[in-house]
Amino acid sequence: MSIARWAFILASAGLLSACFVSKGDLIAPKDADYPIASGTTLTVWKLDEAGRRKNETPGHAVVTRDGANYVYTETGEKPVTGLMKSAGGDDFIVLFHDQDHPGQSVYGLVRRSGDNWLSYGVTCPDFAKLAKAHGKSLADFHTSDDGGNCAFMNYDDLKTAMLFLRANGKPDTEYAAGK
Repeated sequence: MSIARWAFILASAGLLSACFVSKGDLIAPKDADYPIASGTTLTVWKLDEAGRRKNETPGHAVVTRDGANYVYTETGEKPVTGLMKSAGGDDFIVLFHDQDHPGQSVYGLVRRSGDNWLSYGVTCPDFAKLAKAHGKSLADFHTSDDGGNCAFMNYDDLKTAMLFLRANGKPDTEYAAGK
């Protein structure tokens, strides 16, 4: 899976091989938030290092609901299911059910920007570099690089890491609603 594919629930974190993961879900349906209306269509733009849309053909996706789960379907791809939970303000943590590893969940962060969403995708090794550049280590976030994945045991540690990423990293994908 690759991190841009699931950005926002969507965070199509088509999840590279190195991700933020947990055994089981750190977001329960009863705690989930649903800021995206079922049936929302999205144009999926990859962003360059400066945060501008790359000069390439965008992807297209639709977000629907199936019970408690969001279903994110990008044109030509298998649907992915998951949940979202507010991390405060316009930031949302996205949980996706890892289809390749049953019982494991994968996480991403999206930030609402008007009608659009910005996705912050990062691999665990890149997160470790970002943390180090700011005087921190993976241990400060109660995780370690486990074969390329940052495994989290609880939602609070995951949230801390995600908000650090948003404050210090750059978005890599923009999801434009209704376009």
